[in-house]
Amino acid sequence: MIDFDRLRPFLLKPNINERVLTSRLGEIKKVYTSHRENLLGKKWDEFDVSSYTSFYLPTNYQKFAFIKEQLPPSFFDDVSEVIDFGTGPGTYTLAYLDLLPHTNVDFFCVDNNDLMLEQAQKLLSGLYPSLKRNLQFVKELKSIPPKKGKRLLLFGNSINELGFQSAWEMIQGSDCDILMFIEPGTSEVFQVVSQLRKSLIDKEFVCHYPCVNGVAKCPLDFVGNKDWCHQVWRGNHDESVERLGQMAKLDRKVMPFIGHVYSKLSNSETTSAYRVVRFLRETKFSFEWQVCGEFEGKNALKDFEVMKKSLSKKQIKEFKRQGVGEKISVNKLKEMTPQKWRVELKN
Repeated sequence: MIDFDRLRPFLLKPNINERVLTSRLGEIKKVYTSHRENLLGKKWDEFDVSSYTSFYLPTNYQKFAFIKEQLPPSFFDDVSEVIDFGTGPGTYTLAYLDLLPHTNVDFFCVDNNDLMLEQAQKLLSGLYPSLKRNLQFVKELKSIPPKKGKRLLLFGNSINELGFQSAWEMIQGSDCDILMFIEPGTSEVFQVVSQLRKSLIDKEFVCHYPCVNGVAKCPLDFVGNKDWCHQVWRGNHDESVERLGQMAKLDRKVMPFIGHVYSKLSNSETTSAYRVVRFLRETKFSFEWQVCGEFEGKNALKDFEVMKKSLSKKQIKEFKRQGVGEKISVNKLKEMTPQKWRVELKN
């Protein structure tokens, strides 16, 4: 969790007052939601970048933290290079530095926005001054030297702008060993990510997240399907960040996104667990979730009903705030229909 005071000294405009900051956040929100047609043509200034960094960096940071918790603790061991494409103010590079071992790791922050790149350099070098020689800030992937070790390529809110073909060419040209997407949780982005997933599996990559069986066909990948798989982070941010959100009328306590992680270095883990795909309903007696998992040798969707009487008060409280995209392990109690099981959580 990041507080605003930690970021403020390293903003491009560290003395920006809250009135200006929250006003700019309101304008930025419009560009990213109701006026997306203006996004590519938006002219950013130092006040915009500082405002964006103050609020969107600490909130987006939580998405990386969420995905990291869904992976084995050793998953990022031996990574020696991280390419953060679409780095913005350095959000996911900062999350990596804060949350994962980074001794002898080189970071390449890539963004075609000069001010965002300047902000990333000021912020990351300021927060981690001992790593200045390990941090490089470039505008294009072609500026990055040939890899020297295990390489992670991370797309941060970039694939939605690149599209399949450009993203696929970048992936192939990067020679990466691990690939990570953190993208908007929309149906349009899911279509692109689905294409990338199939192409990556054809190239012997394994999807470690969100898929339980990382090489099997996605049950949501079929012609005419209007549904999509995405994750939802639920929680609270630091009080200082929450205050900015309240002033700007921005609520990020529930954040949909699409997060995928691939590797070509290992096989998919064998597991009897299931991934929560979406919350269906809470009744007086139960919680109902749709899950994705391996059923009869293939990935499929099924509805799980968990009776409240089988849960402790603590578990009920946790269920109410459970994020979509988390893994659960259950025992089957009853097949209510071919599509719906009543289950209990494994201890």
